[in-house]
Amino acid sequence: MSRLVINKDKIRLFFDNIQDKSGENWDQIGRKVRLSGRTIRDWRRGVLLPNKEKLEKLALIFQQRLPLVIEEREEYWTKKYARKGALARLKKYGPPGTPEGRRKGGLISQQKRRERPEYYRKLGVNIRKKIKIPKHSIFLAEFMGIVLGDGGLSLEQCFITLNCIKDKQYSIYVKKLIKKLFGVDASIYLRPINGTITVAVSGRDFIEFLVKEGLKVGNKVKNQVDVPEWVKNNFIFSKRCLRGLMDTDGGIFIHRYKIKRKEYRYKKICFTNKSQPLLNFVFNALRKLGLNPKRFNDNKIWLYSEVEVKKYFKLVNSSNQRLLKVI
Repeated sequence: MSRLVINKDKIRLFFDNIQDKSGENWDQIGRKVRLSGRTIRDWRRGVLLPNKEKLEKLALIFQQRLPLVIEEREEYWTKKYARKGALARLKKYGPPGTPEGRRKGGLISQQKRRERPEYYRKLGVNIRKKIKIPKHSIFLAEFMGIVLGDGGLSLEQCFITLNCIKDKQYSIYVKKLIKKLFGVDASIYLRPINGTITVAVSGRDFIEFLVKEGLKVGNKVKNQVDVPEWVKNNFIFSKRCLRGLMDTDGGIFIHRYKIKRKEYRYKKICFTNKSQPLLNFVFNALRKLGLNPKRFNDNKIWLYSEVEVKKYFKLVNSSNQRLLKVI
């Protein structure tokens, strides 16, 4: 037995002529050759290829001329080619439902996404953001300090959370710094109810780079995060990282007191953090600059003298207007 490939218009005309001549419905016509009316309708619409033997019987019964046959195929031609397709897929993707097959399929899928990222983005598929890989520099060291101060890392995102009023201008500086270093646009989320503004960058490549450079994913206090060694080992980088830390977790306070009804006031700097390695870094970095930091409790480091505050800004300076406007 075989199947016949026939022009759709001609096969439709063939069955319409049969129905017009017989006056019967499709079920009645089908029973004459042991077929259901549904099968006859599918043949008529070209949904299925008609069986050669049955079609010839219908032509004989209803005295109709058989339409021109374009191609004759074996009865199980779909099974034959389906097997070939299955073998080709097996070779390409590996056995289905096995770790080997899933791994191979995943690697091929990743390769296709890398080759056609825009196409997959339009489909709603998450595609890794490609970043510019920066060299070690004072700007990267400062960014490390910013993230260690008011930032954090998850598996998919880096975020820096600041005061929505006092640090609003600084958030724009951080966004520009990220663009300069990595060539990506950070997002800024303003949350007045919480009193925060967050600068965020998403992307596995971005996170993997920061981890490779010495940062950690997860809770900074629990992990007791520290400044990367490449920063510590370079005095210039350490000084710029100190700026990033102070700009986020540091503050300037005005100390006021009276002696014999005369009011005195002077400025002092305080750095606050709950990671002991970071506190040690800040303390040692200030000492290397010739300053005299004080540490009176577990999570605060002070510069008490106004002379030293001025010296700090002369040596380290700041990128945050919140601190600069007090000087």
